[in-house]
Amino acid sequence: MKRHQNGIIRGFRIRYYEYEKGPSTAQTVTVMIPHSEHQRKRRMVEVTYDFHSQEITGLEVYTDYVIQILGYTNQDGIYSNPLRVRTGEDGNN
Repeated sequence: MKRHQNGIIRGFRIRYYEYEKGPSTAQTVTVMIPHSEHQRKRRMVEVTYDFHSQEITGLEVYTDYVIQILGYTNQDGIYSNPLRVRTGEDGNN
């Protein structure tokens, strides 16, 4: 939410783990916003899903995962509410 933004968003972290194994097994993927995007002088930039997306590979087939995301400035924000998803027969959803 914009009201929780504390500075220029420099990137995102995606945390995911197998539901059955729990959060102690979580892995994190960092998605950085290109340098020119976060160097703008405090002007609000609308970010669309097509501009920032990340494919997570190496997932197990027919497995429930929990996914969370946070945005970061110079420090990490807070993770979103957990989203539970299930992969298909090829490990993708």
